[in-house]
Amino acid sequence: MSLLLKFMTTVEKFRALVPGAVECVPMDLERDWEDVNRLLRLEEWPFVRSDLDLGDAQPGETSYIARVDGKFAAFFTSFMFGHIGYLDMFVIDPAFRGNGVARPLYFKVIEALQSRGATGLVCHTTNDSARLVKILGFNPGRKFTLRERLAMSAPPGPELSKGDPDRFMSLDRSIFGIDRPHWTGFLAADTRVDLVAHGDAMAALRPRVGGGYSLDHFLAPNPADLVPLVDGIVAKYGANGPLTAFAATDGVLEGVLAERGFAVPEFFVPIGPLVEWRDGNTEPVGRSEHIHTVLWL
Repeated sequence: MSLLLKFMTTVEKFRALVPGAVECVPMDLERDWEDVNRLLRLEEWPFVRSDLDLGDAQPGETSYIARVDGKFAAFFTSFMFGHIGYLDMFVIDPAFRGNGVARPLYFKVIEALQSRGATGLVCHTTNDSARLVKILGFNPGRKFTLRERLAMSAPPGPELSKGDPDRFMSLDRSIFGIDRPHWTGFLAADTRVDLVAHGDAMAALRPRVGGGYSLDHFLAPNPADLVPLVDGIVAKYGANGPLTAFAATDGVLEGVLAERGFAVPEFFVPIGPLVEWRDGNTEPVGRSEHIHTVLWL
């Protein structure tokens, strides 16, 4: 029996153990962003408002917050691509950990995903959180390594062009394995994101705390096109702030990044790599050999 079905058959039993003071309600970013951002900063996660707006724009968005006696205690973001639910960010305020918050919030999101038609689940974890999803029945898959280049000058590189939205959406569809216009369309239209291209390769540069960028959505049917694209990005953006990327471990892109001074941050060494976990029906999404970076986050 899949994790999704097992949870649905046991949810009432667990609810009996949960304190009645825990209230789980849908997330409203206009109302909740201040508290969400506070927890992100406490955890030193580099995500910014545009990352939450992206998830919020998805048709299957199922993000919830938890309150304890009226106080903001936790949030859990999730969304869907087709029939697959993606479990995104889950943060509990340190003041409320161990107080029965995690279980009702988790089940609320799982129930919401199922009600929207989810038949499979995907999440990503570092080593410090992998044990739980393994116990829950998820199966490990592809690995990704965080690479970072601190702000510094770089030699001139190939000139970049502005990425064409239609081309971006088409490449994502063929490489990721499913059409998701609300995801790629949001990234292409968001003025906070720089969509760049060189030749047939494209990438989305998403802002991060501290003025840097996350190098996301490298879409390159020909891996050789990654070299000029990376060189162009480093030349144009490398002096303004840190550049980071979750690159497929031991893949072509990780090799290119390493050669250009992208190192594994010290904090990531004991907790990496980032592992993709799956449960239920998640096919055929995310299986292409041309996936160079995490395409879910």
